[in-house]
Amino acid sequence: MKKILGLLVFLLVIGSMAMAELPMFYGEEIVVTATRLPRRIFDQPWSSRVFTNKEIRDSGKLNVTELLQHTCGVEMTTQGFFGSVGSAHLRGGTAQQTLILLDGRRINSPTLGSCDLSTIPLDNVERVEVVKTPLSAIYGSDAVGGVINIISKKKDEKRKTTFSLEQGSYSLGNYTLQTSGPNYNVSLNSIYSAGYRANGDYKGENYSASVSSGDFSLNLLRNQNQSGSPYYITYPSLTSRNGNENSYIDLLYSGSADGIRARPYLNILESLYQDPSFFTNDRHLTRTYGFELSKNINGASFGLDLSRDVSESTKSEKHNINRGAAYVEFNQGSVYVGARQDLSSNFASQFSPRVGAVFHPREDLALKASLAGAYRTPTINDLYWKQETFTYVYPDLSTYTYTTIGNPNLKPELGRSLDLSVEKKMAGAELKASYYLNEIENMIRWDNVFGATSSTYTPQNVANARINGLELEAVGNINEYCRLFANYNWQDSQNVTSGKVMDYSPKNKYNLGVAFDNRAMLLSALQRFVGERYADLANTQKLDGYSVTDLLAIRRLNNFNLKFKLDNLFDLVYYEQFGYPSAGRTFSVGVEFNG
Repeated sequence: MKKILGLLVFLLVIGSMAMAELPMFYGEEIVVTATRLPRRIFDQPWSSRVFTNKEIRDSGKLNVTELLQHTCGVEMTTQGFFGSVGSAHLRGGTAQQTLILLDGRRINSPTLGSCDLSTIPLDNVERVEVVKTPLSAIYGSDAVGGVINIISKKKDEKRKTTFSLEQGSYSLGNYTLQTSGPNYNVSLNSIYSAGYRANGDYKGENYSASVSSGDFSLNLLRNQNQSGSPYYITYPSLTSRNGNENSYIDLLYSGSADGIRARPYLNILESLYQDPSFFTNDRHLTRTYGFELSKNINGASFGLDLSRDVSESTKSEKHNINRGAAYVEFNQGSVYVGARQDLSSNFASQFSPRVGAVFHPREDLALKASLAGAYRTPTINDLYWKQETFTYVYPDLSTYTYTTIGNPNLKPELGRSLDLSVEKKMAGAELKASYYLNEIENMIRWDNVFGATSSTYTPQNVANARINGLELEAVGNINEYCRLFANYNWQDSQNVTSGKVMDYSPKNKYNLGVAFDNRAMLLSALQRFVGERYADLANTQKLDGYSVTDLLAIRRLNNFNLKFKLDNLFDLVYYEQFGYPSAGRTFSVGVEFNG
């Protein structure tokens, strides 16, 4: 409680500052994701956060997972080692309830339902938009908790070439070459880490290219990686290996005169898992063929989305899912009303409405409210994982049989959301307070059904959740060169079916940061506190809270920058996921050349 009271005092101190104006506050920035149209954050009702290109460069982070760690209302989890799966949980939701977009189109895996954000390096990211309210009314399935839109670099006004390298703890090596001009951008990235645990190494390569002419652009992103899979610290694996190859291709027409936007696209996701100790050799391949069409007329949006998921897997065999949807949204003054109808070859149709409004009693004050419905369909693995059976024979010759199998009778998850917020702009500072209530029915979880001589591990609609929370955010200037920020998130996540607390949902979380930037030198310090939380729905596995401090220094010279980064300053051992400890204190040094 003392920590919370101290944080509230700190927020009030920042809010009372009226120093030199910042170049741009969060509310002044433009967000596209929330409405599919460019709107000032301050003037639209959906809780949003935008990371600009400058913020990304000044963060010193390597991938999207690291970038979002200090965002209010966002819980990022990894398995502790570099290159492990990075998942985003928005306002108490699961990773499968967070829709990930690349340049406005979905890239969640049809088999897993989530997206590994650790595989997306920041070198080729122009901006990241985070919307923390359900957006099924314009994007369909999976946007129950919200949406993260990763917007890649497309071009530069002048020809530019950048080379950067970074080396650090556990043999970290990160190398990037990028060249761009008025109608193109090409980026090559290679990254390696030996890992701090046995069989925890990671090697990744990323390629991206964008070429534009008039209203047309052709875009490609490909990443491939190989890594060890060390498993739980108490049950380590020295032989299991992962491999992934992901490709995203699209051709975009964005009519500057007619307001029409059309895009065919193709996602190819392939993953391999091998473990010679158990004679395991699994392969999963999915292809998504999609087409998007939208038209903007006087602030209104109309659109069609079509897609076909084709999956081939050693675990779930071959399956296809066809989807089609139409959506519409109207904006009249400060009121937004929208809805979407989704059709699927595997599920009943889903209707997702939403309404939001913004009221400005004064020019520097915004009162916002929104209501929304959302849903998430089961994944291909949830539905069609083929039966696997293992029988253990005890010394007395009695047996116990373990079975894993999908569940074709699963229902879609259904969500409802209320969001209320107030935003206040001041000379040199900005304050924001938000209250949210999310109710989710038919939550899908893989769980064991135990019997006397056997158990079955299968997905079920096991939970109804009620999540309500409060967010407080502040940012301000001490003087021309020094900037502070703080945010706090209180959250109560209840499984109303069992009376337990939802897993991976800390009640308290806060972030603090200070940065000194005189253009020649940037110095920053960040602190992240995450309270205790449970790692399972039964509330038998509790993870302790932790507080991590990170430091960064960037020296800017004429044509190159020098960087020094120190993460986890006090060498704390903590867990973001059960069974996977953090790496402790790490450092890296880097240099970037611009020509």
